[in-house]
Amino acid sequence: MDRKELKDEIDELRSTAKMELACTIREIMREHGILSKELKNPVKCSDGLFEAVLIETNGKDTAIPTITLRMMSYKRVVKRVSPMDFEMDFESLASIAYELNDELES
Repeated sequence: MDRKELKDEIDELRSTAKMELACTIREIMREHGILSKELKNPVKCSDGLFEAVLIETNGKDTAIPTITLRMMSYKRVVKRVSPMDFEMDFESLASIAYELNDELES
């Protein structure tokens, strides 16, 4: 396998894993009957540049959650992103899923 084929394979796996986590986040929200959740403990994302503060979905079966990020350095600047956007890496999405589940289960 040449380098480009390997890179393409890794990118495809990464994209699939991020989509699976996005669906997991949607299912957690559906299980608890909520469309929006402001996190009590914001989750650091993108190597600490942002923190996830709000997760929203429209309630449809195929909805991809929208995550509102706050820039760590300016606290009041917000940005809404999809789990597939470059600001969201696999580890950040996993942390968001854990925090969301923990807050809703407690």
